[in-house]
Amino acid sequence: MYPREIKEWSSLVLSLVWSEKVRLTYLDTFRGLALALMVLANNGVLAESNWNGLTLADCIFPTFIFLVGVSIPFSKLSKLRVLRRTVTLFALGFLLTNNWTFSDILTNFRVLGVLQRIAVCYLFAALVYMTVKSKRTRLVLISVLLIGYCLVMIQYPLTQSGNLGAIIDRSVLGTAHIFNGVYDPEGILSTLPAIATCLIGLGVGEYLKEKKPLESLVNYGIMALVLGLVWSLVFPVNKQLWTSSFVLVVGGIDILVLVLLSFMNERASFPLRALGSSVIFIYCLNSIVNIYVNVPIVDNLLRALVILAMWVLLSSVLYWKRIFIRV
Repeated sequence: MYPREIKEWSSLVLSLVWSEKVRLTYLDTFRGLALALMVLANNGVLAESNWNGLTLADCIFPTFIFLVGVSIPFSKLSKLRVLRRTVTLFALGFLLTNNWTFSDILTNFRVLGVLQRIAVCYLFAALVYMTVKSKRTRLVLISVLLIGYCLVMIQYPLTQSGNLGAIIDRSVLGTAHIFNGVYDPEGILSTLPAIATCLIGLGVGEYLKEKKPLESLVNYGIMALVLGLVWSLVFPVNKQLWTSSFVLVVGGIDILVLVLLSFMNERASFPLRALGSSVIFIYCLNSIVNIYVNVPIVDNLLRALVILAMWVLLSSVLYWKRIFIRV
């Protein structure tokens, strides 16, 4: 075999290994990390900001949406599959948001929620990926979503009850069907910049699939972070409103963390990778435990670690048996 042929074969093998590593290590490890942080937040170890500002807990939800976007270029897509997954995620989210019960479903139920937002963001990002091939056009779409959202939101007070998103949610959905009767953090209008979060992830996923240098991806992450911080001087970083500055700051952080995780030893990353391999399944189980199971441990951190250890053990068994429960 000639040196040129050896080089071509080695490049092919490295390409296949690298793409598999992206699918498993990069995405599943990051999903697992986000899920682990969610368990800590659900048990009071991590707290979200009261309004403006950014905490570690604030980054969890947008990271899930970002990773949904990253995974799209690695998925086998068709309009039927996208629609099926969207409906399934939305239905699961509706059940989860309303505590998996229909006891008061006709009069006092919440329409939107975490998985519902993920479903809508996935639907739009997947359709964009299948229909809009120009990366420049997608970048323009992200810009329009973020700039347009900023321009309409700053016309109203950026308070819980006075912001435009809250006004729309109360008018369209009704006070009985939103988060606290005043505003909904997963409301209608704020879903638009959340779609931009998913589209940013989509761009990163394409970048990884094309096996471009990670150094340039770091530069993009830093640029997004800096731009978001500058934008926050006019439109504050706010997770509840999903402000445009919030999208860019968390998007920049997610890009940098993703690159950092690419250097993580595979054995060391296994618990997180296993968690992330069936993330929706574990997410739903965790919600059931939060609602119906009283874990008799007073200390928040210890309780969170016990619950997290249980999910790591379950997901590890599923992973070893090559069982991946995905929606």
